[in-house]
This record gives sequence, structure tokens and C-alpha cells, in this order.
Amino acid sequence: MPVDIVLDSAIIVGAISQMGPGAVTFPEVPPRTTAVYADTLGVFSYRRDQHFALILSNELVEEVVISVASRGELAWVFDETDPAMERIARLAHQSGGGYVTPSMGIDVPPKMGVTARTALRAAASKDLSDLRFVVTEDKVALEIEQLQPHGIPWPKNQPISFISPLRLAVMADKVRFGMRGI
Repeated sequence: MPVDIVLDSAIIVGAISQMGPGAVTFPEVPPRTTAVYADTLGVFSYRRDQHFALILSNELVEEVVISVASRGELAWVFDETDPAMERIARLAHQSGGGYVTPSMGIDVPPKMGVTARTALRAAASKDLSDLRFVVTEDKVALEIEQLQPHGIPWPKNQPISFISPLRLAVMADKVRFGMRGI
């Protein structure tokens, strides 16, 4: 069973901005590059064993679409945004993930940024497995490292972990090269 991974919308926006709207498909995990955000989407292309499942929510995708369609010189026309998001949704499905219903009742740390909050709500979905990660660059989330959700029914000893894009890349490398200790 793959590990459920939620990328916060800022990470997805960074990835598709580094790659362009037409390049969101990989036949297998590509080698790491200097494009850290793009590398995060490449993690989900490992189809043989599907170690990581990309998790999305409507709320998260809406943040991405609004952002890429209104980012000044990076702005895409909606004609490019829709196909890119369809490719990301297909990538999520192929990885063993897909869309979940976010948990809107979760108590969110007050200083956590908007994109990390949205990702946390998706990661707290009752639709997911036991092991869940949120990939973010939100400083508050990364300082917390692990969060045992409150405000919703939640199993004990099943925290949601916050990791950076670089840590996800290291985890993917360990899997790709058969190392232990993710």
C-alpha cells in the first residue's frame, strides 16, 4: 500500500511553473534535478511499485488554479491550466492516490499558512491510510514536524507528518535505490 502524500498548493504551483503545463507526465521516477518543486511531482511516477500516492482535494486544486492563472508573468491562460490539472489528477490516480474529502473540522495551528492548512485538511481525510505526509515549505508546519489531529475523530498514535520537498526527494531516492529507513 503506498504512502499517502499531500503536496501543498504552493509546491504544486512551483512544480508546474518549473516544468510548464505540458510536462506533467513521467514514465518512471526521473533523476533528481535542481528543480526541487518539479522533482516532487516526479516522485509519483514510479508505477511499478507505487510507493507514494499523490493526494488531492478540490480545495487544494482550486488554490493551484487560482494561483497559476494569476501569477503575473507566470500566469497561464485557463486553456493551459485545465489540461495541466487534468494531468496532475491522472498522475494522482496512477500513483494510487486521487481526490479525497478534506476534514474541515480539524483544529489547525493558528500561525500555519493558508496552503499548509489546506493540505493538512486533505491529509486529515478519513479516506486515507495510516501513514500520511504533507509536503510543504511552511515554516510553522515544518517546525511542528508531526501533528496529532484534534477536533475530529482520530486514531491515537497516527500523526500527520510535515516534510520539505527535499526530504520527499531523499525518501524517493531511498525507495528507488532499495535503501531502508524511510
